[in-house]
Amino acid sequence: MVLPLVVIAHAVLSAAGVSLDDGACAAALAARPSPACAGSERGVVLAESPARADHLLAAAEAGAARFEVLFGRPPGTFAIVEADSPTVDTATTAALRQAGFKTILPWLSSTGYRAQIEAGVRGSVASQTAGLDEAERQAAVATALARVAPQLDPARRATTETVAIPHELGHDWYRKAFWPDEGTGNGEGAARVKHYGGPGPDWMDETAAVMLETDASLQDRRKMFGERYRALRASPSPTTAESRLTDLIRFLEEDHPGAEAVRAVIDRDGAAVRSGTAIRVLSGDDARRVADQGLRFYLQAVVFNDYLVETSGDPQILARIGEAFGRGETLRDWLSRDTTGRLPDSVSALDADWKTWIEARHGQAPL
Repeated sequence: MVLPLVVIAHAVLSAAGVSLDDGACAAALAARPSPACAGSERGVVLAESPARADHLLAAAEAGAARFEVLFGRPPGTFAIVEADSPTVDTATTAALRQAGFKTILPWLSSTGYRAQIEAGVRGSVASQTAGLDEAERQAAVATALARVAPQLDPARRATTETVAIPHELGHDWYRKAFWPDEGTGNGEGAARVKHYGGPGPDWMDETAAVMLETDASLQDRRKMFGERYRALRASPSPTTAESRLTDLIRFLEEDHPGAEAVRAVIDRDGAAVRSGTAIRVLSGDDARRVADQGLRFYLQAVVFNDYLVETSGDPQILARIGEAFGRGETLRDWLSRDTTGRLPDSVSALDADWKTWIEARHGQAPL
């Protein structure tokens, strides 16, 4: 898991389908003046410099291309707004929606990013040094800030963004693809709003996002899954948490295991984050808590998608399942009427087949 972690608190940001043209940047800049803009047929990036705009747009475009391969349809139009503030204000949101951008993603500028990292470190140190005097506390802060200095390196952050940008856009692209008229945040418009704000199961929401990451990131996740699986199989008495790695039935039914830790951060940060679309960079203890609770879910998402694609022979199998979810069906419903005959026809049979497949694919360490 790459640290620091990026968490998006999603709000309802829907817009009528408006085709973008060469005037996309002009429309976006009219909605929100910015030092730089980079645009494409799919969306725009408003950023602090031309280089940043180009970099963030390239990351988004790569994710959009993977979304089309995965789901067989184009993603919704997007606007990425880079700023010192972690939120997109209401007026800007309304103007960008009016301009035709369906997915609006806040992104932190270099200044905002540094501020959040340092604030997180200071908060973590303060909670751990309550019994120290001020000089000792400040020394601890200085040590902790020095430890996270590599995270502030622009090149390292740029690499992280190539993974994080498509991942975060992917959550919203998925929801709007299969629930185009559904509210997607803060309980609005959805009968069963879960961790990511959508009415579908969390496993699918996470899979749709994680599979848009870079090839290198996906390979890292597959490798980590294999390592954990072999350790689980070799353990004489694995813990319940360790055993959940292969528990497909739980994976398909559970809320995102990192949700509670994320909600705790959002609640602590106050209503400003909860009331709109906001970005929160987690570092220190916050990042570790979310990573510890949620990493297994990310690994399962990648490997379960591998299983579905290989077993079904359909590289767009998630699109078929997403369409069923959009109609209000469950995975059990879809499996029971799947006519390909390549996947088991029940969740329990799917779980058994998945375990056999895991052993064949991940039981031995790669040469």
